[in-house]
Formats: sequence, structure tokens, C-alpha cells
Amino acid sequence: MAPKFWGTLSSTFALFLLCGGLVSAGAAQTNVEIELVGPWSYVQDPADSSRVVVIAPQMGHIMGVFKGDNAFDYSNATQPPAGAHRLEFSTSACASSSSSNYYLYPLNGIATKTIADALSLASAYSLSLPKPCFYESTLESRFKYNSLQPVTPSDAERSFTTWMILHYTVSDPSVPADFDKGTASASKFQFGSNSGSNNKAISVILYVDPSIPADTKCDAHSAVIFDEVLAMWGIPHVYRAFPMLKALISSNQQLSSYDPSCNQLKADASKMFAVASSGNKHRKAKLSRSQQNWPLAPSRADCHAAQVNVNGVIM
Repeated sequence: MAPKFWGTLSSTFALFLLCGGLVSAGAAQTNVEIELVGPWSYVQDPADSSRVVVIAPQMGHIMGVFKGDNAFDYSNATQPPAGAHRLEFSTSACASSSSSNYYLYPLNGIATKTIADALSLASAYSLSLPKPCFYESTLESRFKYNSLQPVTPSDAERSFTTWMILHYTVSDPSVPADFDKGTASASKFQFGSNSGSNNKAISVILYVDPSIPADTKCDAHSAVIFDEVLAMWGIPHVYRAFPMLKALISSNQQLSSYDPSCNQLKADASKMFAVASSGNKHRKAKLSRSQQNWPLAPSRADCHAAQVNVNGVIM
């Protein structure tokens, strides 16, 4: 049967912002955030029940980590290599009982060995994080899917998270988080705020090279990374259709219409995200300076692929 929608629903798709500086009966506590943007899957950290791992196939993507809650402001991003990573920081007791809201594609019954194999992939990005006080979906995308037969106009359209906020409580937000502590590539990231925001956050994004233009007819980039995520978890191919796109300066806006001629079979992704071709080099060279600084995420190329809840780790 086709996967069914899973999650605590909210009546709106609004962006909810929490201000820091909450005070408990004891010491002052501050809310901080981790912004997770891209086709991440959430899975229990097999080595520590208090942590969650997010993982995604590399597939031509670049991982960016930087301070602030604005996932568009990536100018000072660190770019870790593919493979396993870990972000460590001290958390305090959660200051509120806020409930999570999320729109994740559910994958249940994934075997322990399949999870272990995925987390050991050199061709995937993974990041272990403390489990948050609660999860908050702040950006979603729409598409149709059917596990039994090609999608038709009568199939329901579903919305899924593409940008999730993980909320934490800490006693001292000035203490930086350790990234890959104890390794040769260890670094520290400050919980920082962007201009016009009081939120202290670290952003973790996945993006593709801006020289790769969006497929405005079929959004094939989102379709193929969705295919690769399912393959990583050993799930048979699911027929899927993404809306047509309107290419804007800073994003690719989903439209209400679908092109029925788009391929719903598993696509050949081997060259879809390639940037080494002369065509892409020529296209990138022709971009103006302002175009070269267009946001890479969360509204570029495959930004509409769903985030995934593996074995109900988020509940």
C-alpha cells in the first residue's frame, strides 16, 4: 500500500519564531535552534538513544554549516565532506511543553542492518545531533505519489517538510557547538543571530551548484533525490510527480499545475547534478555577480524533495 501521511498536523504553514531568554525557576535558560534544510532523513542514533541522526545521499550536493537562522545566508558556510559527522553541545531541561509539528514522509519497518549500512555510506552526508525539545516545520513543498501505479490527476497532493527547526534549551548560548570534536577536521560553530532576528541558531543545509538550472517542467532534481532516498532505505520505487515551477531570482516557486508527460519511473541520476561539463561551466561563467550570489537553499534545484521519518523516530 502507498505510504500514508504521518505527523502532528498544523492548520497553517506559517513560520513560528521563538524568542530566547526564557527564565526558569532556577537559572536563566535560552532557546536555541538548529535549522535543517534539504532532503534529510531522521533516524535513531544507534549508538545513543538521546540522539538523532539526519542523513541524505550526497548525489552532487554540498553540505553547508553556519551560524544564524537564515538558511539563505550561507556566505560563511563550512563545507564538510561526505560521511559521518557529529554536532555536540550541552542541553538543559526543556523549558516548555511545546508539541512538535511536522510533515514527514513516513518509512516504517526499516531493518537495523539497513540503517547501519546507510549510516556507513561514504556517499552520504550524516550528522548526529542531540534530540531536541520539539520539532517545528517551517517550510513545506507539495507533490503527488503512488506506490502501485503512475500518478493521475485524481491522486491527492500532499505537503511535506523541506525545512525543519529543531528547538533546544541551553544554559549558555555563548558556548559554541563542537563539530566532529576530536578529529582532524574539528571545528566550532556559534549559535548566532541574523540581522532582524533574535533567534540564536546554527543552520545545516544541503544544496547543489547554482550553475545547474532548475527543471521547471518536471522538477526532475527533486524527483531523482526522492528516488535515491527511498533506494537508500531499500524501499521499492514509488511513482511521483512534482508540480511545475516558476523560476524566480531567489527561488523556484511551485505552481498548481503538473505536466502529465513527465517521467515517473526511476530516472538516471548519474549526470543530473554534474557541474564539470563545459555547458555548465559556460552557463556559470555567464552568470552576473548578483546571480552568482543567488541563494543556494532552500529554494534551488531539488529543494522540494520531502524530509523522511524513519521508523517513527520523530513522534
